Amino acid sequence: MSFTVEKTIKTCRGKLLKLSHNSAALNCKMVLNVYIPKQFYENASVAKNKIPSIFYLSGLTCTPENCTEKGFIQIQADKYGFAVIYPDTSPRNVTFPKDCKIDPNDWALGEGAGFYLDSDTLENFQMGTYISEELPQSLASSTDLFEDKIDFLKKRSIMGHSMGGMGALNFYLNSFERNSNGYVSCSAFSPVVNPTAVSWGQNAFKLYFKDYEHEGKKLDPTLILKNKDFSDKNLNILISSGDADPFLENQLKPQNLIDVVTKKNIKGIRVNIEPGYDHSYFFVSTFIPEHCEFHAKKLGLINHLIK
Repeated sequence: MSFTVEKTIKTCRGKLLKLSHNSAALNCKMVLNVYIPKQFYENASVAKNKIPSIFYLSGLTCTPENCTEKGFIQIQADKYGFAVIYPDTSPRNVTFPKDCKIDPNDWALGEGAGFYLDSDTLENFQMGTYISEELPQSLASSTDLFEDKIDFLKKRSIMGHSMGGMGALNFYLNSFERNSNGYVSCSAFSPVVNPTAVSWGQNAFKLYFKDYEHEGKKLDPTLILKNKDFSDKNLNILISSGDADPFLENQLKPQNLIDVVTKKNIKGIRVNIEPGYDHSYFFVSTFIPEHCEFHAKKLGLINHLIK
């Protein structure tokens, strides 16, 4: 599958590509951004050691532009030497079935709210397949753009915010069961960690699944950790939430995940509740350096731990 380069922007010490392509999984045109770090252009030997990649999944109502313009990951990408992929949050401009009842005023459903899952009621909403399979495979095969110098399939990590944090955790945790290439590490800002227990998740699962209670449990990070054995897995997860986040108690519920991790003594998961911070990109951009250092360590780009 080929990508169309809509725009190339010189930023920091690398380049941002604004791309579009026709998605077979979603049956619509999709847009995304890719940041290529300075190492791609400076290091002649990079082909032998491909540049790792980090997939960043945005939250409700967002597009690829939100984190691209407000997250400031590019500075960290140049510092450590990784590429960043910013996908969209849902299919766009698709036709919904006549019996599909979506409140046009509900910004937590439909366009901009794909929840990174594969729906069995809305055929275009196959964001699970798109993010985990179609998009990385398409990027990897685009040697005209990336010259086979970036690893989109193996040496990669995943991170996200809010709904995207939930998606990142689900892709990471479920990859162990699928025994797929998976991700080296995962981090999340203000993630929805217990979606079956909150209205954002419940309403989404009711819309996207016939048997929403059964399918929803498969996409609930807290329940996945509670019901599956990760004792022999080498987990690399970092979660950050702000204690002034207006959604903390009624939609995000980090304490529910903390309780499961503590009770089961699950190793490799760190949850930080940061005092005074809200849900916005002011919070995300503040802790992006810490999260990027975490991923860089796990990806083998640095050899010291975060203190």
